[in-house]
Formats: sequence, C-alpha cells, structure tokens
Amino acid sequence: MYDGKKVDILTIVHYKGYSGEIHFSKKDNLFVGQVINIVDSINFHGKTIEECIKYFHKSVDEYILIQKDCAQR
Repeated sequence: MYDGKKVDILTIVHYKGYSGEIHFSKKDNLFVGQVINIVDSINFHGKTIEECIKYFHKSVDEYILIQKDCAQR
C-alpha cells in the first residue's frame, strides 16, 4: 500500500468509467494499486500486472454492486 513516500506510477488503467493507478512495491514484491477519483478507498494487488488488473476489474465490479445496493435502501 501507499506509505507516504514518493512512488512511480507504472500505469493507469480504466474500467467501466473508473480509473486505477498501479505501481510495483519492492517491499511487498507485488503490483499494487488503488481506484482514483472516488471518495471511497479501494485497493487491489497482484503478483503480475495482469493479475493486478484482473483484481482492479473485480474490485470495481464489487464497488458498483455495493453502490447499487446502497441506492436501493
């Protein structure tokens, strides 16, 4: 996760209108990312960039479901 130190953004990914930043964490030996430009905090990670993007998609899909559920209440 982001530890307050300067990090280099590896890539920006987009899915269903959401964007995520991904970088490589040497400390954790993982690709880590977060969904940006939203009020909530959504983080994801993977051993490969492909796996990280897959979990970004899954996180966005789950977030959309939660948003719909909250709107129906």
